[in-house]
This record gives sequence, C-alpha cells and structure tokens, in this order.
Amino acid sequence: MGIFIKVKPIKANRFQKANETDGILDVSSEQVKLQVNIIDLTEYDLKLIHAFREAIEPQAEEVVDAFYQTILQKWK
Repeated sequence: MGIFIKVKPIKANRFQKANETDGILDVSSEQVKLQVNIIDLTEYDLKLIHAFREAIEPQAEEVVDAFYQTILQKWK
C-alpha cells in the first residue's frame, strides 16, 4: 500500500463549491456574536459546512456531542 491516497473528484468539487459560494456572516444577537467569536467561526467555515452538508449531516449529532465533551473537559 502506498503513502498516497487518491482524492475522489466529488470531494474536490465540494471544496470548489465552498470557494464559489457567496456568504455573509451577519449576526445581530450579542450572545450569538460571542459564541461565534469563542469558536472562531468564519464565513469560509460556514461555506465548507454548506458544501459538505450531505456528508456531515448523518454524523452531526456525534460531532456536536464530541464538541461539547471537549468544551466541558477544558472547563474542569
């Protein structure tokens, strides 16, 4: 087995889609602004999430649980 992996075209297309997507991160709620700043969420992050939505959605609950477990461990 080689050390290189073949990138499937569909994955590359998702990155291309993210780069071509227009988006604005416009938050009026001060609490949401704080949360966005805490996790350093960017417009590009949201574009990637949108582009990879179909692949991410089935694992969303698991990802969210892992995220909050990490946050809680840092506060212990």
